[in-house]
Amino acid sequence: MEYLPLILAGPILRRVVPNLVTVWITSKGARTVKLSVWKGKRETGIKPTVFHENEDNLDLTGTTNTLRIDDNLHMAVPAAIRKTNPLVSVQVYSYNFALGNSNGNSFVEKEDLNPFL
Repeated sequence: MEYLPLILAGPILRRVVPNLVTVWITSKGARTVKLSVWKGKRETGIKPTVFHENEDNLDLTGTTNTLRIDDNLHMAVPAAIRKTNPLVSVQVYSYNFALGNSNGNSFVEKEDLNPFL
């Protein structure tokens, strides 16, 4: 099923509590998914660094591997966990995610997603 996009559904913000943020995403193949959360509003858009946001002021991060549901359906719910200083309910936070190969060594570049953006 080569015609399927890399990202089948998501990212969808699943849960936010004072010490945890989770995002749900499905892909057509095995991937490592990295979730990053920053304090304040971040402008991303489509630019060369959209999936490699500067790690300055990074508040939370979490990485997980997708779970195979079927040949062309893999799901992940990465959790970004904070052990101290909980998130504040009146503060705006931004999040982004990156898809890596299944061993987590390299992440997908924007050019790889162009046909599907």
